[in-house]
Amino acid sequence: VNDVDGTMTVTNAGTFTLDEGSTLTPGGTFTQNGAGANVIGDDITGGAGLSFLRAVTLTSATANDIIVFTSGGGAGQDITFSSTLGNADDESVTLNAGAAGDITVTGAVGDLGTGDIVVTNATDVTFSSTVDADNFTQLAGAGTTTFSGLIDLATNFAFSGQNLTITGAGVNDVDGTMTVTNAGTFTLDEGSTLTPGGTFTQNGAGANVIGDDITGGAGLSFLRAVTLTSATANDIIVFTSGGGAGQDITFSSTLGNADDESVTLNAGAAGDITVTGAVGDLGTGDIVVTNATDVTFSSTVDADNFTQLAGAATGTTTFSGTVTTTGAFDFTGQALTLNGVGNSIGTSMDVTNAGLFTTADAADLTVGTEFVQDGLVTALSATI
Repeated sequence: VNDVDGTMTVTNAGTFTLDEGSTLTPGGTFTQNGAGANVIGDDITGGAGLSFLRAVTLTSATANDIIVFTSGGGAGQDITFSSTLGNADDESVTLNAGAAGDITVTGAVGDLGTGDIVVTNATDVTFSSTVDADNFTQLAGAGTTTFSGLIDLATNFAFSGQNLTITGAGVNDVDGTMTVTNAGTFTLDEGSTLTPGGTFTQNGAGANVIGDDITGGAGLSFLRAVTLTSATANDIIVFTSGGGAGQDITFSSTLGNADDESVTLNAGAAGDITVTGAVGDLGTGDIVVTNATDVTFSSTVDADNFTQLAGAATGTTTFSGTVTTTGAFDFTGQALTLNGVGNSIGTSMDVTNAGLFTTADAADLTVGTEFVQDGLVTALSATI
């Protein structure tokens, strides 16, 4: 342990090197403010803030080593990388700014190869450029974690904290699973598409603001309310699962919008779609189901138009609550069941059912213009 009880300032025109096995513990602030780069091979544990003005390369003689940066953890005792953060031999980095400190990385992170990024704790965490690593894990956070550049991970993304915001324009790619345990708001910005290769799971207590498409390699699930929010009025936001058995799309709470956004849901030929909470009022926003086995709306549905393009031979689309559309209702699939009371279709309704079309005893149906059933079997127990 190389111990400096006070502050440490490195104004290096050349390279500042901290060798593997040479840990550093400044009691006050650590400041690197020279024009030269930094080669860091072991942990730095500060009693106040840590800041690097120039590029940092993690370089240990041990492949896949973990290098830890720890600040004092108080307000203003931040960890700041004002340039890039890379590695030489798949080293990982752990960042701990405590409950009151911030973490800021201005330049690109990686490609770290098989190196991981772990945020132990912080208030605000900001990655202003691209992040390219094996895994990203955040264990705690009191503020907002923001990714302004594109994310590219070879394996998993696991976030536990307050707010998570992804604004990187283009495709944010996570090859493995993605878990968002947000106490605050999870925001996916317009223009920031998300492609988890495995399951996507939102399981925090906070809400979700989704501004662009999520395309999963497995299932997609949201435990809390989802609000479609795009800067473009009447935008269409698409949720796509892997399409296999069990690779479902699940909204366990409500699904709404901010500015007439529409939603398209595609669970493939073998996946299910479930929306437990109310959908809408979506205004002029539409609902399109591209494909699924079973589709279940457990509460009310209020939108401009509803369209289902396909459904598996064994599947059923069920509306347990009242269906209200300003425009048309167009169903193509296997079985269709209406159980809600007081269903109202603003214009036309077309039911092309390969299976059974069923209305429950209390599921009265009002159609504004034309009703056409051009499939197979119908079992009507209510008034149309």
